[in-house]
Amino acid sequence: MTMVLAGGYTDESGSFARGDVQCADQSTVHQPVADPGEPCIALTVTRGALVPTGFFSILARLFPRFGA
Repeated sequence: MTMVLAGGYTDESGSFARGDVQCADQSTVHQPVADPGEPCIALTVTRGALVPTGFFSILARLFPRFGA
């Protein structure tokens, strides 16, 4: 669950601005991109393990202590 506190971001499911809340489950591939202008500040709460993809998955394999 993510709540936008300032700015905004866009991902595969839409655009989110200050005050918006996005809920996702384990089937969601979440690759947010901050909107131009005001910096995006968000509060995110997770339950369970995160599965990094792309560049972050490479880092997780290089530094396994931080990956799981």
